[in-house]
Amino acid sequence: MKDENNTSRYKNYDAWILLIIPGGALFWYVLDSVVNDPDSGLGDWVPLIIFSAGGWYLLEQWYNGYVSKCPKCKKWFVRKSDGTEGYSSHTFNTTKTVSDVVKNSKGEQIGTIDRTVPITKRSSSWTEKWRCVNCKHKWDDRGYSSYEV
Repeated sequence: MKDENNTSRYKNYDAWILLIIPGGALFWYVLDSVVNDPDSGLGDWVPLIIFSAGGWYLLEQWYNGYVSKCPKCKKWFVRKSDGTEGYSSHTFNTTKTVSDVVKNSKGEQIGTIDRTVPITKRSSSWTEKWRCVNCKHKWDDRGYSSYEV
């Protein structure tokens, strides 16, 4: 029984941008301030760092609640696993194009050469079964991964 309105943690990577960009900006701002004004010290930044850590925690909880909501009743934090089914994996051979840098005797780059090389890939697929503890609704998420061996 596949529900077309399902949500999957594998499909929501864009929400992590909300966590990465502000954290990186805060880190560089604090580092720049400490380096350029050694008299200020890190102690001036402790309240801001604690506040930011709390904000990160809240954003993470929001994200976890969003991806674990029931597609029927829309309540958050109600998704429970009913197991994984249909796991399959297979290995196959394919090719990929690789660019090699060509240098002259002085070590300067004078061009590139493209060549095709054989590679082995493995792909896996599975179905994750979920149920809502609130309304007892059941749904599936399908997962897929493919990587070079």
